[in-house]
Amino acid sequence: MWSPRIRGSLELLPLRAARTSNSWGSFEKRRTLAECSRYARKRSGYRREPPMTCAVQERTEKSEMDLHALAESIELPDGYRTEIINGSIIVSPTPTVRHADILTEVHESLLEVGLKGQGLRAMQMITLEIAKTGDRYVPDLVVMPIPLARGEGWDGPEWTRPAEEVELVVEVVSPSSRHADWIDKAKGYAQAGVPLYLVIDPVREEVALFQDPEGSEYQEVTRTQKNGSVRFPKPFDLKLDAADLLLSDT
Repeated sequence: MWSPRIRGSLELLPLRAARTSNSWGSFEKRRTLAECSRYARKRSGYRREPPMTCAVQERTEKSEMDLHALAESIELPDGYRTEIINGSIIVSPTPTVRHADILTEVHESLLEVGLKGQGLRAMQMITLEIAKTGDRYVPDLVVMPIPLARGEGWDGPEWTRPAEEVELVVEVVSPSSRHADWIDKAKGYAQAGVPLYLVIDPVREEVALFQDPEGSEYQEVTRTQKNGSVRFPKPFDLKLDAADLLLSDT
């Protein structure tokens, strides 16, 4: 997931929500939810801001519900999105053109193998919920069954889908999202049993395909540099050259 970075460093203080046995306590003065919303609106004209951590809380069944409500209550300008990663609400702006170009390359390659004929749909900007943790990710690209894409049999929020039922997730890494994409989300997608997880890292010039999820880890990880390729098993049966995914001319 793309998360921009400005020149130099900008330290953003996390908001920690103190929770009593039955309700939320007061927030730290350094960063309230209202300030998160104001920050996003203030920065909506700038596309090089780093992601902001808005909330952290202890994970319980009730607190997950509270965290979802908090994330949904943040007022953001167009082009911003929220994710919940390890109990933190992450606010990120829209991606760069290069990021979008990489996604287009992947999307077009997937369409060429006839996804629709296999009952699958490739989609962007879909929120996936990890049932075991309550985390919510917004992957760059996700492939899921067409009935699920249309909401058949799904009684959750219309803008979310269960990660446990998708076939493939793709994330394009930025410098500030590297740990989340390579570590946190790999763990979350494995816990959800997502069969295939593709990570494209333009900065490192590395592509990795995670396969065979078990517990919180993938048992097989194929890594390659820009001179290599990755091959997808069925139902995709597809080989992608890393140079194409990294938009490399060499």
